[in-house]
Amino acid sequence: MAESPSSDPDFLHREEDWPDPDVDSSTEEGAEIMRLQAAYGNLPTSLYDKTRDHQDQLTEAERQLLLSRGDVLGKALAYPDSLTTEEIHEARGWPPPDIVRANIQRATGGRLSTPAELHAKAKNAFDRGQFDAVISDDEAFLIAHNFYDRDEYDPCRAMAAHAIPGFGHVLTLLSRRLGLDLAVWKACAERDRRTPLTITPPPVPSAVPVPSRVDLVGSGPWPDTYGYGGVGGFQLFQQDTGSPDFACDAAPGWAALPEDQKEAYRARAELLRREAWADYELRLAYDDAGLLGLAYPNPNLAPPLSGFEVFRNELVAGDGGLGFWEVLAWWEALSHEQRTSYEVRAWEVRAAAAQ
Repeated sequence: MAESPSSDPDFLHREEDWPDPDVDSSTEEGAEIMRLQAAYGNLPTSLYDKTRDHQDQLTEAERQLLLSRGDVLGKALAYPDSLTTEEIHEARGWPPPDIVRANIQRATGGRLSTPAELHAKAKNAFDRGQFDAVISDDEAFLIAHNFYDRDEYDPCRAMAAHAIPGFGHVLTLLSRRLGLDLAVWKACAERDRRTPLTITPPPVPSAVPVPSRVDLVGSGPWPDTYGYGGVGGFQLFQQDTGSPDFACDAAPGWAALPEDQKEAYRARAELLRREAWADYELRLAYDDAGLLGLAYPNPNLAPPLSGFEVFRNELVAGDGGLGFWEVLAWWEALSHEQRTSYEVRAWEVRAAAAQ
């Protein structure tokens, strides 16, 4: 299959890649532009949801529209059973089959060779309550990190894949067909989180300066009841630019930002810090009046803002070392009914806090 623009990390970051509202689709060039636009977000979310939850109900026109993306994700969404082994690996974000085979054989001492075999071993151990005794750290790492070994795994590459429209839906679709279990992946991710790091940092310092502590968590202490550990100007810059991981994306932009704009972000962060302390003092006042249980059901935990946050906290018991995009992919993998149930739970907490 021809290489997709998704392999270009700079795609849509250049002005020449931006969608043209006046495209003539009757021309060869216009048709290509329309195809690229379809591949990067112009397909409705409802269609992606239908491919995941009601694959057998897709019409032929819908399947052809998905194929018009021109990449392996479009083929996986339109005709998942037609994928070759190589295409399954590409769509799942796994290395090529020969690399996966070598990684699994190395981790298992040559006893296993395929993702299906390793996952079956992990699921059997998990179901029997013997996961920690049976599954090695290297085996857990492979399952938790798309069968890349420790030297190959690149979180930036993983985040770039999760940002592609439809990728989370493909994960769910293929996971169901391959018999992959979310509970097993979660157990592997938790094991990896507990495993001490053995990689020595490179001796050469990064060319991009790391944001200061003030820019990361603010200019002073935050109250214990604040549920996010503090916010600095850099984190606000991350939110504005849509960059969840500063090491991969946002730090260079922050370093290049004029000082007056950095100061504006720092001022916003300081305002948030003061508001957090004002909220904390309000909680104390409610406590003194015997009303804390009515106003704040749990004074040690800020109320979740969304169903996604409820899901994240349940999945990883806090941040748990998992990346934002990894958690987001599993959130997108939930059915509409499951996500709705989390939204209802978040609403109940917010409603209780507002009483």
